[in-house]
Amino acid sequence: MNTENRPTFRRIKGSTSYLALEHSNLGLYVYKKRGVLIDSGYTEEDALWIAELLEGEAIRLEAIINTHAHPDNSGGSSYLKKRMGCKLYATSIQRPFIENPSRSNYLAMVQAVVDKEKEESEGQRKRALLKAENMKKEAAPAEGEEAAPDNVEASPTEADHPEGGTEDLKAEPILEFIENDHKRSVIKPKPCQVDGNLDPKKPFLMSSGKQLQIVDLSGHVMGMCGVVTPDDVFFIGDSLYTFDELSDKPIPYLESVEQFKKSLDVLLATQYSNFVPTHGKPLEFSINSEVLFHKRQIEMIEEAILLHLQMPRTREELVALIFATFGIEQTIPNFYMMSSTIVSFLNHLKRDRRVAIIHEDGKTRWFTKQK
Repeated sequence: MNTENRPTFRRIKGSTSYLALEHSNLGLYVYKKRGVLIDSGYTEEDALWIAELLEGEAIRLEAIINTHAHPDNSGGSSYLKKRMGCKLYATSIQRPFIENPSRSNYLAMVQAVVDKEKEESEGQRKRALLKAENMKKEAAPAEGEEAAPDNVEASPTEADHPEGGTEDLKAEPILEFIENDHKRSVIKPKPCQVDGNLDPKKPFLMSSGKQLQIVDLSGHVMGMCGVVTPDDVFFIGDSLYTFDELSDKPIPYLESVEQFKKSLDVLLATQYSNFVPTHGKPLEFSINSEVLFHKRQIEMIEEAILLHLQMPRTREELVALIFATFGIEQTIPNFYMMSSTIVSFLNHLKRDRRVAIIHEDGKTRWFTKQK
């Protein structure tokens, strides 16, 4: 494994450190050479590097805590558990998605994107073949003329790629789709048995008796948790997005808007001064400005929805208008991700009695309730 330019654990405070991988951050708390890992990276390559770092320091990994089941947080758990002989812990809500990743709503949406792009690609291929066939017929020589030989490179055959050939083997199943003209890959984590459930009402106990506090930070997904180490370093998962992320994608992926708001209130009220989100740099002293920015962003999304629903609209019509309002590119991946989040906003506003629904002509339309 090429270790050049690979990240290493950086100490934040006391015995708590973090590792900034390409796709996500993870945490480590060590006491007397026994460690607890907070999240596990995205790929098995990440997990291999984590294992080598720990073994290089003679740290025995006794547990992994997954804040939630998304691939960039839990993708390395299976490999690390087998190699390091550690146990894995998650909340009871997130546990089924770690043990059976196919149940994940996020991966199901990505799979839908992949299937849609395959369908469109196959349609384009068939149209291209038909066009080529028609051009070939038009260019066919008149009767009695000799046809010129085709100058076409032969297609590769199985003989060109013998079994076990030169193509790279992927350790994990990969879902690939096009986003903003770039191919994006999403790793589908291997199923991994969870050894115990985390309870926000109870601390997590290490074998040494050291306690890590578990905090409910549902919203991004239900059952997501934050972890506070004995050094008072708060690993907050995806409960906060970086300013850059919100600039690029102004509508964050949320399963529950109501719970996300509650989690923001938890962060606003906390007395801790060191925070590590899944993405971006660790934050020090206060995260009030980031939290208030998120609150305002949620308010802006709600205001835009209520404005557009002055006239009854279907979900698809509303999504298109929200895309235009926030300048979001109308790609297939964005549509699936944003549609799910917009539905979460609609359900929240309906429970709050600010929007209602009507059913007509076989369609469901949402509209703003007048005060």
